[in-house]
Amino acid sequence: MTQWNRPDQPPHHPHRRKKSGKGKILGFGCLGLIAVIALVVVITFVAMGGEESGGPAPDETSATPTERSPEPTAEDTAKSYGDGDYTVGRDIPAGTYESAGAKDDVVEGCLITTEPKGDKMPQAKTADRNERIIITLSAGDGTLTVQGCEPLRRR
Repeated sequence: MTQWNRPDQPPHHPHRRKKSGKGKILGFGCLGLIAVIALVVVITFVAMGGEESGGPAPDETSATPTERSPEPTAEDTAKSYGDGDYTVGRDIPAGTYESAGAKDDVVEGCLITTEPKGDKMPQAKTADRNERIIITLSAGDGTLTVQGCEPLRRR
């Protein structure tokens, strides 16, 4: 006679797996990655001086929507702006500018960016050779950076 429930033997579980340490290793790995990211953020914040914005507080000015840029003079349209950094309103007047695209160089890429002051969104324009870029600048655009482009000319 077969006894199905023997009290002297533990129940048999053929599909029970032994616990491995993989879950703990994965957990500690994720925790370590989060700690490294947090450390990088803290170091970056401290290196920037702890300020929310990297520069001086913006001037409080308000422009009316009907205000237009002055018409360009012959001197403005003849002047061009090559690679470099320019402060809008001081080094380069506000207005609409055009570039013929990337210079014929080893790396054919043109990048024009702005680093605005205040709450204005930055602009970023890219082009290859023979691709035209048109960008409109206002005093709130702050710093204009031109890299690898044919010179900007006023439209």
